[in-house]
Amino acid sequence: MITEELIGTKKAYCSYCGSRFAIDDEVKRTESNEKIEKTVNVTKTFIDKAAVIREERLNKESKHSLLFFAGCIILVLLVWFGLGLSIKHEEVSREGKICIGRSSEDIVGKKYKGIVSELEKIGFTNIEVVDMDDAFWFWESDTIDKITIDGDSTFGEYEYFDPSARVIISYH
Repeated sequence: MITEELIGTKKAYCSYCGSRFAIDDEVKRTESNEKIEKTVNVTKTFIDKAAVIREERLNKESKHSLLFFAGCIILVLLVWFGLGLSIKHEEVSREGKICIGRSSEDIVGKKYKGIVSELEKIGFTNIEVVDMDDAFWFWESDTIDKITIDGDSTFGEYEYFDPSARVIISYH
């Protein structure tokens, strides 16, 4: 395509057919050629920039909302699967273990012989009894002062222990 500038407007020649035409500069005009007469219509487009900015902001906000929603769903799934795995791990770790059904606080102050027989019945095999020889008028004799299972002296009633765990009962 060959271009030239005549009388303030750019003209171009088609290399295929040889027609001369004006390059659009948003002005309506008529061009003529020996071969063809054409009318060129110019269309002006006005853009409301505020509307464009508003639309872009809405699109961006909807993308952020979608990302937030997707993130929440992923977080819920991770927590759900995490809890499932933790429960599964707890079930596996409970296999072959013993639950006393009492907390250490419930046991302290009870008669040691009854607790020892109870622990033996449920399957504990390594029970040690320590007499503190300090039973006076303000401590009832044969009552448990402290119990530890596997070194834990503050266990809950739903905790599980290995049957061969070392149980030490100190009594007055």
